[in-house]
Amino acid sequence: MKQILTACILIVLCGCNAVYSPRPIGEKPTNIQSKQDEWEGTWTHTDGAMTVKVVDGSNGVLKVGWVQDDHGDLKYESADVYLRDSGGWTFASIKPQEETNQNRYVWARVEKKERMAILWKPDANKFKTLVREGKIPGCADGSDVVLGNLASNHLALITSETNGVLFNWDEPLVLFKSGK
Repeated sequence: MKQILTACILIVLCGCNAVYSPRPIGEKPTNIQSKQDEWEGTWTHTDGAMTVKVVDGSNGVLKVGWVQDDHGDLKYESADVYLRDSGGWTFASIKPQEETNQNRYVWARVEKKERMAILWKPDANKFKTLVREGKIPGCADGSDVVLGNLASNHLALITSETNGVLFNWDEPLVLFKSGK
């Protein structure tokens, strides 16, 4: 897969082995309307920076933009990020640019604390096991996992940790908001 900054935008979401969903993960949109100022601005991480704008605060939709080095040419890129809640957790989902013809989103758990956001991508191997055991709908696609439509009980399983930690806790993406 083409390694672009989208991978760092909320998640380290794209990579060698991803867990895809046919729609943004979560039961309901995260209402960030009253916290719009906390989300908007420039966020930095170890590989660069991105600008975040709240598009629809009541439905948890962000627009994230960055400058991509395209073989020596600088090119502006952007993507919509969908924040959804489930079981006391917040998830961020994004449609990778190379997936425009498919209804597949990459996603991660996100926890925002003041001027810091921490994102954990799902562990593809652990999700592959849950799919093979029939605990959640989906299929293995090489090293990737493509989830089916998740019901509330599937999301409860993901957030409960009854099947162990299903995310790459040791490798979070940490973003820091700069300026106001």
